[in-house]
Amino acid sequence: MSSFDSSNYANIIYNNISNINLDAAAAPITVEEEQIIMANVLQRSNSGGGDEAVPKVTIQCKEIQMVKGQDFAISGETVDLATGEPIKWAGVFDGHGSSDVITFLRAIEQDRWAIIMAQPSPGKYLWNIINESVLLHGMKNSGSTMCVTKLFHDHAEIIIIGDSQAAVYKNGELVLFTEAHYHENLAEVHRLKQLDPNIRFVDSSSIRVENPTRIVNFRSKYTLYPSGKTLAPTQALGHGGATGCEPTHYLVTFEKTDELKVHMASDGVWDMMMEKSPDEMREIGQLDADGLTRKAYDRWLQPWDMVDMITKPDFVYKNVRYTKAQGDDISVAMIQRTYGSPNLSLNYSGRVAGSETESLP
Repeated sequence: MSSFDSSNYANIIYNNISNINLDAAAAPITVEEEQIIMANVLQRSNSGGGDEAVPKVTIQCKEIQMVKGQDFAISGETVDLATGEPIKWAGVFDGHGSSDVITFLRAIEQDRWAIIMAQPSPGKYLWNIINESVLLHGMKNSGSTMCVTKLFHDHAEIIIIGDSQAAVYKNGELVLFTEAHYHENLAEVHRLKQLDPNIRFVDSSSIRVENPTRIVNFRSKYTLYPSGKTLAPTQALGHGGATGCEPTHYLVTFEKTDELKVHMASDGVWDMMMEKSPDEMREIGQLDADGLTRKAYDRWLQPWDMVDMITKPDFVYKNVRYTKAQGDDISVAMIQRTYGSPNLSLNYSGRVAGSETESLP
């Protein structure tokens, strides 16, 4: 893996990690590698901390299923195969189409997740597992996004597939908001044209929150594949591999005493946030996973002043409300690293791998 300048405050975005063959990322793991991963995870879980000031890692996962029940938040521990370092990880997956892929992901056991997240490119590895699965054979109308953070001792690696995104805060300041894989991402447009020149974009619509009481419906695009399949994200797990897979990897470095927070969330969260508002994004950085999911939930169901920029751009519809069935599922995984606590700890809550699901009225 490339060396990092820990004093560099900038975020280094890379798609091709030096010394890592992404095409071989999904090669079968050896028995020896699996034993090393699981032995180190067990040793890490059973080890105690000293009295010296050391970083404390808090991980929270939260889901609010609005209608389709296809959001999934999960976390765990592993040993990174490229560096040999024991790490923490967390992420969100947002299913779309039929529920086959998200059901498959939820059924993966925690020790299998440790092996997946140990890979240099877990997204590529997981993409291949799904495409080669007998259970998902022929399930070309089911897929999922992926937004995962692997936390190392001096940097965080954020890995994106699709339109789930992450906001990264260092010492309380927003230093990175990842770019979604969608039609306005020029690198993705170029990638799809290289994948198949017959792939094109067709009109659709999206929503954008402009202020705490005003929402806008505007013209957007879907990706249209030669098979007739249309998707909002330009890249996804599943769908029979139709989208291809080139996950975007982001690196954020930090010093020993820095505080770091990463919010990974599905578009059911970010569609309800003012991403271009510094004040809004600063407030998000002060929330935990529960606070961010509830903020998104409340916004979905609040009354809005709505403007339809497609059909009636000069008219404001007053007191418009979405029903819960018209909203989108919500999921957040949060990793927070603070300094000065006596022991390294993981704060988990709820069901498998620390994920908590809530169904609100």
